[in-house]
Amino acid sequence: MSNIAGNYQKIKASFTAIEAFNKKTIQFPRTADLFDRRYGKFSDQSEVRNFLISLGAFDYVIERVGGREQLRAAIAADPSCLSRPAMPEKDVYSKIVWLSNQISNACTDIVITFKSLNAILDPASGSSPERAKNLVESITGTSGLRDILNTMGRIAVSISGILEQLVAEYQKAFASISNTSLLEEANQTIGRLRADNRLDNARIAKLKSSAGSISEIFSRNKNKKELEELLLKVEANEKEIERKELLTKELNTEFFLNGKKLSGVLADTRQGLSDLGNYFFSQAERLYRISTVSSEEQLADFDWVSRAFELDATIASWQEIEAESAQYAKNAVTGF
Repeated sequence: MSNIAGNYQKIKASFTAIEAFNKKTIQFPRTADLFDRRYGKFSDQSEVRNFLISLGAFDYVIERVGGREQLRAAIAADPSCLSRPAMPEKDVYSKIVWLSNQISNACTDIVITFKSLNAILDPASGSSPERAKNLVESITGTSGLRDILNTMGRIAVSISGILEQLVAEYQKAFASISNTSLLEEANQTIGRLRADNRLDNARIAKLKSSAGSISEIFSRNKNKKELEELLLKVEANEKEIERKELLTKELNTEFFLNGKKLSGVLADTRQGLSDLGNYFFSQAERLYRISTVSSEEQLADFDWVSRAFELDATIASWQEIEAESAQYAKNAVTGF
């Protein structure tokens, strides 16, 4: 009857990918000084500053998306943060876990209501008009099934809307980082220093061959200064090459490649939440339609209502959704 399990699986897979990506991006320095230590100097320091600003904007988006570690910290600070009637304010992950708890509780009420229909429609409980009225009230009245379902739908869609905005911000920050000229300068530096080292190593080899060995050069003090300078220069160049190669590796193979995939992952999560909300809306509309277009006689007859609502299958479906939601909420904190 529903694909709630599929939606939860989609959301779970998304946040698993987000957590993995976060572990990779945490290695990037967030200050100019640390950036220089890790990747070496760059000629355009304004480009380094722009990169760090864009990375900060990126971090801010990821922080508002959230994850299991953030939620655990929030629970440690406030153990009741997921059980309150009000939705958590900080991040999307906490909102989704809170929603899954709400859905689990709502499903309990939905199942209780459906199971009570036999008693509501028992001829001993009242006349045919009274029974039909009571049935309609249980569906369309205040706190009835329609209210419960629409409330869950609105919450899911609202979280989807929040995530949609974050996806747009994520893509903007990611594009800004992707447009950095630091990679181009890093590659140019690598090429230039490798060319320098080829020439210097050739000179070193020539000096060695003409003198016999480095020890002989040093002992005779012949070309000693030139050789020392060349060896130090080559060593420094190699270290700088390593720094620049580290930047190209971490940006190209870890940040850009995985970050581009993550944009789609976030979009999938948003769609999963939207689908979840629309499912609740569709079920609310289905019950409302049956309760408004059917005759009083039909609505007072439990056998007819049971067939129209597909009661046994419907109860089983909501019990399944209740279990799936409760399990997701638990695993989202303890680990999948």
